[in-house]
Amino acid sequence: MLVEAGCLEDSSKAILQYVLVNSLWQPGSEGWPLKQFIRKEELVNKAKVNAETVSKQFYGFIRTEVDILSHEQSTLFELNGYFRSSQNNGSVRCEILSARKIIDAHLHLISTLEDRGKSDLYTYLTTHSKERISSNQFSIETLVHFWKFWNFWKDEIANILKYLGGASKKYVDYKEFCLNYLGVLKQPNKRTPLYLVLNPEADWVRKTDDRFLQRNGKLVFIDASQFVSAARSYWCSELLSVGIKILENLEALYQFCTRNSFPVFCQSIPLIYILDATNFLMKTGSLHSWHPHAKTLQMFLEKSSERFFGYIYPLDWRKSSTEDMVSLRENKLAWNLLREVILKNMSLKGKFTYGQIGRAVIIMLGLTKLTDESAESFHKDSPWKEFIKRLCVIKRSELSSNSSAAAQEELSLILKLHGALEDTYHAKRRKEIDFMSPVCFLYLVEHLLFLVSYCQGYVFTTKALVLEWLIFQQGKTTLSASSLTDVGASEKTQILGDTYSFMASIVHEQLCDVEGTVEWLEKSNTNSMDYPVLVLRLVVIMCLICVNSGKHFDLLFDLLGRNCIISHLPKPFYDAFLGGQKRSFVEVLADALKQIESVLVIVSWGNNHFHFSPDAILVDDMVNQNKEGILRVLFMKNVSTRGQQSLIYSDCGKASEPDSSNSSTADQNMKARNEAEGNDLQENYEHFCEIFNVLKPLENAKDVSMDKFNLNNPRVQVLVEKSINLVVAVMTQYFQMIPCDSEDENMAGEPNRVHCEDGNLLWHANRMVDGFKQLPYLLNWSPGYANGMVDGFKQLSYLLNWSPVFSGRNLEKNTSNIQLLLKQLQSGKARVEPFMRQICLKNTAAAGSRITEDNNSG
Repeated sequence: MLVEAGCLEDSSKAILQYVLVNSLWQPGSEGWPLKQFIRKEELVNKAKVNAETVSKQFYGFIRTEVDILSHEQSTLFELNGYFRSSQNNGSVRCEILSARKIIDAHLHLISTLEDRGKSDLYTYLTTHSKERISSNQFSIETLVHFWKFWNFWKDEIANILKYLGGASKKYVDYKEFCLNYLGVLKQPNKRTPLYLVLNPEADWVRKTDDRFLQRNGKLVFIDASQFVSAARSYWCSELLSVGIKILENLEALYQFCTRNSFPVFCQSIPLIYILDATNFLMKTGSLHSWHPHAKTLQMFLEKSSERFFGYIYPLDWRKSSTEDMVSLRENKLAWNLLREVILKNMSLKGKFTYGQIGRAVIIMLGLTKLTDESAESFHKDSPWKEFIKRLCVIKRSELSSNSSAAAQEELSLILKLHGALEDTYHAKRRKEIDFMSPVCFLYLVEHLLFLVSYCQGYVFTTKALVLEWLIFQQGKTTLSASSLTDVGASEKTQILGDTYSFMASIVHEQLCDVEGTVEWLEKSNTNSMDYPVLVLRLVVIMCLICVNSGKHFDLLFDLLGRNCIISHLPKPFYDAFLGGQKRSFVEVLADALKQIESVLVIVSWGNNHFHFSPDAILVDDMVNQNKEGILRVLFMKNVSTRGQQSLIYSDCGKASEPDSSNSSTADQNMKARNEAEGNDLQENYEHFCEIFNVLKPLENAKDVSMDKFNLNNPRVQVLVEKSINLVVAVMTQYFQMIPCDSEDENMAGEPNRVHCEDGNLLWHANRMVDGFKQLPYLLNWSPGYANGMVDGFKQLSYLLNWSPVFSGRNLEKNTSNIQLLLKQLQSGKARVEPFMRQICLKNTAAAGSRITEDNNSG
């Protein structure tokens, strides 16, 4: 009739409407997918013929819809073309149908991965998704492409539900699609809206109570309210059905990736999408607890969030410090989903377990902003509540980054975190049901370690911890070294010292308590087979504590002398410590980390041009750097030159490289000088005593001219340099004498051993060298000599983690500064000199023994 009336355009549309209904609602069919039926090809050809008569543009529109309505399988490339054409034509129906077909095509690809083999996913990871789509292949990029269409389709179905909910004006386009898809026609001239059902055998009609259907012969009608109810039921069911199918396929994809040992990044992507889809379905579906899909969705949510948390915060810290994982951490979708899932548990009533607290606190550390409500979630007596309160202040603080108040806030944060961790650690002894996992606990200990070391103005750390720090800072300007060293010096020293001691003691205790640590792993649902990884991480933490504090080496080398620990360490890592007698501890640690595919990173918040190992990465003057610049340095491709690369900003903010061309030459000169002058320790010890006698008149003088004491003369310069060489040589011997295996515990009486009860000896020696360093500047010596002397103590400064007191300041060449410096030297002398005498006597005795042996042999 329409053709006879000349309405060819309407005729083509009516034909395709009939084709859609019959492709969906064959007897016994539940709807999707589209199917073949008798006369389908004849009808679509007729629609195209009519459309061709109308116009070229309309013909293109009809031809696209005919292709979409086809029951035959199309490639992803073809389906993408249909979708783009539908968008250009403004056809809601074609957009929704083509998106659904794209979803099905992707699900088919995922379901056949086992048949296609491992390479089909892994080999194409770096290939552009368009090429994969054109060849109907699957990759991580096509998975992202798939997710775009799932999001589009589910949003369109949500719009249909909004229309059915009464928002008809805004969603009028979805009204037409809903009527066409379910196959109903609104009847005109009816006081009560009534719809004619085109296919009474449709599944959605059969599920409708017959009492609400009106029959007139073979015609079946349904009133508006019942149609809305039936339509809502159908689309909710369809949304959940497709969603569950997607979740099951993503779970299969995740299992495929893990079975084939794909990179962590590849394993994480399906988990992100599982979290996203589950979160949407649970919100949109309005599911009651009794709904059959409710438990399924809850299971997907809990499993995927637990797995994803494990990938973001792994026990093996090296897995989280790849470029892919950094990209994953910056994925807002992933981060927001994980935050929502974990923090949602904090809103539940009841006392939180330590396990819940650990996960929540870690997430909160990475948030840009925190509200006071975040702290209120914790129990009123929990020390974690106080820490989160302080963290909230830090996160929203607008204090100047260089202000004393800001530095005090940082110290307060350290105190609160220290207290919370101490409470948690001792709670473990009370056999908590859900104790904080080793991963969470060590993550927080490492965060505390970075905070404490950061207050010194520089940090020796790992790449993973630098990345966590960048996330914690969220691009904010960090405190400068000057503000941190100027505020509350005595209080800060006490806080930092106590915190280092706490961390060192718990790491040492945990490593020595093998049975308790394994039990800790097992109770936190961590495989006990991962115990060696935990041991390695704890030992690395202890190394970082030592190198940053300049203390606790006795605990470290006690650990490295225990077979129960050595047996779980990678041999190349442990061997690096055995072969490090002639290298600085920084060089030893950098080499050890390199052996386990990690890297030592030296971060400075000042313009400190450190001498460092070629195996380390230097990030200098961090306060003036941006995140992108830091990441470029951390992820340099050329490993052989990585250690010599640093990022230093001049006053104008432009990056420049430090001049390190003379480093190796200076080190060689230093070693030669130490060998030449350090062999006769007794002679240098006499020079060491003499310099203190020369400087003694200055200790109590109020206003003394430098020239009066004739300090600027070669003799005094020689005395100072030989004193430095003595300290370097003696403390290097001390470093070599520390036991490196369990057998050394029985060697205390051996002649090559010396006795030292002062656990802080290294720190006092370090301060002495630092004091001698200042003399060239205070006594106005020539720059050339000063530079040469600096080379002389360079080895010790990096062996003992030199922490200069005066570094970075414009020192006034006056008596008050010299007197302050002399007090520092005298204090160190009182602690170090007894040990020096032991070393000198031992060397003298050894030399005498050799002479006697030579005479006897002669």
